[in-house]
This record gives sequence, structure tokens and C-alpha cells, in this order.
Amino acid sequence: MAQDLQAALAHHQAGRLNEAAALYREALKAESGNSDALHLLGVAEHQLGRHAESIELIEKAIALDPTRPDYHSNLGEAQRALGRMADAERSYRAALAVDPAFAAAHANLGNALLAQRQLRQSAKSLRRAVDLAPGNAEFHVNLAIALHGLERLHEAEQSARLALALRPEMVEAHSILAVVLLELGRPDEAEQSCREALALKPDFAEAHNILGNTLRELGRLQEAEQSCRRAIALKPGFAEAHNHLAIALFALGRMEEAEQSYRQAIALDPDYTEAHVNLSQLCLLQGDFANGWKEYSWRWKRSDMAVADEAGKKLWRGTEDLAGKSILLQTEQGLGDTIHFARYASLVAAKGATVIVEVPTVLAPLMAGTPGLGRVVADGGNPPQTDYYCPLISLPHAFQTKLEDIPPPLPHLVSVKGAAAVWRDELKGRGGTLVGLCWRGNPHYKGDRFRSIRLALLEPLLQTPGLRFVSLQKELHPEEESIAKRAPNFTHPGADFRRTAEIVAALDFVISVDTVWAHWAGSIGKPVWLMISHPPHWCWLLGRDDSPWYPSARLFRQPKSGDWQAVIEDVGRALARR
Repeated sequence: MAQDLQAALAHHQAGRLNEAAALYREALKAESGNSDALHLLGVAEHQLGRHAESIELIEKAIALDPTRPDYHSNLGEAQRALGRMADAERSYRAALAVDPAFAAAHANLGNALLAQRQLRQSAKSLRRAVDLAPGNAEFHVNLAIALHGLERLHEAEQSARLALALRPEMVEAHSILAVVLLELGRPDEAEQSCREALALKPDFAEAHNILGNTLRELGRLQEAEQSCRRAIALKPGFAEAHNHLAIALFALGRMEEAEQSYRQAIALDPDYTEAHVNLSQLCLLQGDFANGWKEYSWRWKRSDMAVADEAGKKLWRGTEDLAGKSILLQTEQGLGDTIHFARYASLVAAKGATVIVEVPTVLAPLMAGTPGLGRVVADGGNPPQTDYYCPLISLPHAFQTKLEDIPPPLPHLVSVKGAAAVWRDELKGRGGTLVGLCWRGNPHYKGDRFRSIRLALLEPLLQTPGLRFVSLQKELHPEEESIAKRAPNFTHPGADFRRTAEIVAALDFVISVDTVWAHWAGSIGKPVWLMISHPPHWCWLLGRDDSPWYPSARLFRQPKSGDWQAVIEDVGRALARR
């Protein structure tokens, strides 16, 4: 019997699984109650892809000897292969009940929790596995994946690099490192990690997919398309690659193809949140509001766009009677989005509701007292109890907004009118038509590098006679300070948020990239010229130089991704004509 098991183990360790399984069966004929033979045959069956048979065999082994942690852990692996994650989790925990220091069981438990998107618990289990077995590169890689999911990017980078220090040829470690580096805003390094993974494994679809996403971030759109298509050719059912291909096609302006790729990603994975949200942006951009608002509701499944579902409140979806009821309209994304969608508060109030609007703290004093807005409260506090709640950005869907019935912006000018007159007197004394200039937004916004412009590119505009440019930036970078010193018609107040809002109200018109100040100017009826990247945010639509959201807006669009020079030349010609 012992000789048969030794021979079977030799075959097993050499990867000759069928030969090993045959010898395990021979051993069991001689001794049907041998738990080791049952367990090892079960492991071989699992490795051969016969997971149901594996489970049956290992369960028999456990019935004979429940004190073996490896039996429980390997049972969990077979259950996990069949997608029975809850059963697998129980098996791993049973292994750890027998041996709390069993590193593989901690790692397997972490992987099962990761598959169930229980990221915090997964990271905890995988961290314990790493502590117990610091030399296991796979444990470090899986920990990096869990940490990435938790957006603990610097820790994820460290774990991926530890895996590579142990096994430099580990393509999975290169790939997750590339993903993390890209999200850390280091696309050049991410590309290098992708290239290293593909040098090791040229047909690794995941690395081609990540490379495609990286090249898109670097602005190399045709290369990005090629990489995504290569990933799909290698793995046709790869939903994420279809999504990334669609993003590249979208940036290239090939909207119909982008929509087809988004829909293909969703067909492959109907619960693919990111693809649904991306499709919504495309539909909205094309003016297909009916489908756009519907798909946009998928954003709630994204952790970075979640809003609180508060106890005691019901989500208002547009059909429930609000007469005599109260409702909290919640801020959800950026400052500009809050200004943009606050207009819907008056429509909600018209249904007979008492309206409380939650806004970011810096906006609260500016929006308080706006006719039609209702009661304004700052976010982060304790808003009053209400019957219903609704995120501001869900209101267009609730009202089934179409292009032809977009409600007008609310007149927020009331809060800054007096101070604006003071600012105008001060600024006008320096001569010239007053033009606000905003060339960059919040650097922490993920898409900021696409929408923001270096002041150096705008310097030719500063030579336009008869104009006094007023900076709407809070501070100037060193390069910008040098430009300001040599531009006699450029003023930088360096004001805080409230005073900048007052300054905008004092100006003759505003030139801005897609930031809060564009929305603020539009909301108070100030003429605003928007310099818009390609592809634009969905609210600016396609192929038009006006905006149904802001009647005072004029749009200057990039003809292709990254082409700010064309935009600046268009603005320069418009200034000359003005």
C-alpha cells in the first residue's frame, strides 16, 4: 500500500495526473478507508477539472479524518472551482480552525472573499498569509489585487513589487503593477510593466488589455485600439477588453463603433457596472437621454459614486406622490455637477414637496436664498429627516428630461450681487473689458489632465488689446507667476471660493475650461466661453457651439483629442472679432 502511494505521488508531483489517479485508485482497492489516498485522488481529480468527483472524494477523506487542515483547504479549492464560494469559505475556515497558522488556507480564504468582493476581509486574510509565508509570490500578488480593489494603491504597488522581487518572471505581478501604476497617474511606468509582462508571455490577453488602457491614457489612441483588439482576439469573451476598446474608439470620435463595443461588453457581462456607466455617457452625449438616464443609474453600484441610502427615507424615482411630503436632494459628485442639477429643485417643489437641498459646504452660502431652490444644507452635517431622498443627478431621469424640455438654471446671483458691484468697481478701475480666465481644474479629478490647459498655451490671448484678464485660479504655479509678471493686462486676485464667485458675477464674460466656474457663470447668466476637450463631458453634447443647459454659454471644441492649439486659435479669432 505505501509503495503504491509513493509511486502515485511521484507521478502526481511530475504532473502525470492520470497515471497518479490510476495508482490512487489501485491503493483504494486494497484499502478503501485510506484517507490519504482518498484526499490525494480528490486533489488529482480537481486538477484534471473533475471538481464534483473531487469534492465527493475529499469529503469522504474528511469523514475519516477531520483533523487534517489540508483536506479542508483542498475541499474548498474544488468548491471554489465550481463557484460555490460560500461552501469554499466554510471549508477554509474549517482548515483554519484545525491549524490557525496554515498560510495556504488563509490565502485561499482571501481569494474566495476576493471573488465575493468582500475586499476588506480578503485583504486581512491575504495579509495573514503573507505574514506566515513571506516568500510566496502568489500571496503577494493576490494581496495586491485586494488592496487595489480597496484603492489602497501605494500598498498594492508595494505588494506587487514584493512578488516580483521573489519571482521576476511572474506575469500576473507585472500586470497588477501596471494597473496600479496607471491609477497612480504614472502611465509611462505602467506601460513598461505591461511590456515586461508581454515579453514573458506574448499571448497574455490581460496584459494586452491593460496596455491598451495605458496607451489611451498616454494619448496614443490608435495603438490603444490595436492592443485592445489583440486582447479580444486572444480572449473573445473578455468583457473588460471590449469596454476598453470602446473607450479608445470613443476618444477617436468613432461613436457608433464605441457603442457597439460597450454593448458587447454588457452582453458578455450583464452586471458590468463600468460598461453600463460608460454607455450612459455616450448615450447622453449623443442626446439620447431616455437610454442615457436609464443606464446612468448603474453609477450607484460604483464605490466612488455612491450616495447614502439613509434609514427612514425612500428613494424618490419620479412616480411617487410628493404632495405634503418632504424630500432631501443629495449632492453626489463635484461642485459643477451640484450647480448644474440644482435647477431641478424647483420642479420637485412644484409637486408640493418641502425641499431640502444638500450641497458641498463651500456652495451652501452661495446657493442659500436662491429662488426656487428650497432650504439649503451643507453636506457632512445632519440633514433633517425627510420622507424621501433623491440624488441631484438622478432628477433628470425622474423627470424624464428630453433635450427640448431642459429646465433653466436657477438665478444664484442673488447671493453675490452686492459684493459683485464692489469687485467690478475695483477691477474696472484698471481699464478694459473684464474677462475671467480659468485654465485648470481640481488636479485630483481623474480626468483633469484632459480638460486642463497650461497657461503658457493661452499666453497669446493675453496680448489681445482692450481686455483685462482676471485669473479665477486660487493660486499660481511658478511658471504661471512668470507669465503673469510679463502680462500687464493680467490680474490675479488669488481669492477664496466665495470671493471668486463674486468676481465672476462682476466680469463682462468668462473664458474657462470645463470646471465649476463655467457652471457658475452659466448659472448666473454670465456669458461664458468654454474650451472643451475631445471627447467632451456628456452635458456639452456633440456638434454644437451652444448649450441647452446654459443659454449664455458658447462652446469651443477640440477637433481631436489633445488639440488645444486649435481651440485657442478659435478663441483668439473670436476675441479679435469681439
